[in-house]
Amino acid sequence: LYPHVLTSPIHIDIISRPEFPLSPMGAVHTRMHVLQHAPIAADATVNLECHLTATRVLKPGIEFELTTTLTQNGVKVWESLSANLIRGKKFGEPEEGSALAQLPDLQGETAEYAWNVPRDMGWRYAKITGDYNPIHVSRVLAKLMGFDRDLIHGMWSAARCLGHLPALDPALPIRADLIFKGPVYMESDVTMKHAAGESDHQFDLYCAGNPRPVIRGRVRQENAGATLA
Repeated sequence: LYPHVLTSPIHIDIISRPEFPLSPMGAVHTRMHVLQHAPIAADATVNLECHLTATRVLKPGIEFELTTTLTQNGVKVWESLSANLIRGKKFGEPEEGSALAQLPDLQGETAEYAWNVPRDMGWRYAKITGDYNPIHVSRVLAKLMGFDRDLIHGMWSAARCLGHLPALDPALPIRADLIFKGPVYMESDVTMKHAAGESDHQFDLYCAGNPRPVIRGRVRQENAGATLA
């Protein structure tokens, strides 16, 4: 997931420009889909291209997608699709959501992991990514936007989850689908449930007393030539 950290400032630049027709204040990350085609060398010089692609009106607001391609020596080695939601009722009649927004339920035996979200993690992660969205760095402003308190960036929680999964073969393409369904609040205790397959791992993350998963994820090995569609 680390290339997303590199692209965060570019995403923020796109949605902060005067030409962007929506106010990005309080935008919520709803989905992330990543396809790593090949390993990325730690000392590689890479090229990043980001584009605003699709938008759709949903019941809670308008969702927009940003796609990113990372090339190394002219070869595409990593790509992502990031969906974000701006809440509101003024965008028109709701339409059908993306087919990528659903993941199957966990199947079979599960393992569990737990941790606590540090109080200052929103600021610490924002310093790395440049994402100072008020809902992540201010308890007061997060409450004004309808949350119980400040919440950690979804990608921070997703990275913690992926760190508990068994490693897949990095020489083959690896895909990650992440659905952010609810907030993970600062200072909260969270529990991750993980169901492992041979080359396909799924997980649900639960926050405090919320009985519903706040993040659902799936990481699996793909064949050469796989696409994000």
